[in-house]
Amino acid sequence: IYPNPTDGFIYISDTYEHYFLYNLLGKLMTHGDFNATLDFRAYPNGLYLLNLQNGLNSIIQKILIER
Repeated sequence: IYPNPTDGFIYISDTYEHYFLYNLLGKLMTHGDFNATLDFRAYPNGLYLLNLQNGLNSIIQKILIER
């Protein structure tokens, strides 16, 4: 998962089925089917949690958006 911090675009080298982006209050900001490039430019600067899911496996990565 790179770059981190990011200006809005995240690139992911592994393959997953779905993604979920949460703010630090636990509010779901967006979700969708996985794509190797995710565009988070619509969200304000801040720290987010990116949950990537593949079947029963799940990882959570902190993402810092700053411009």
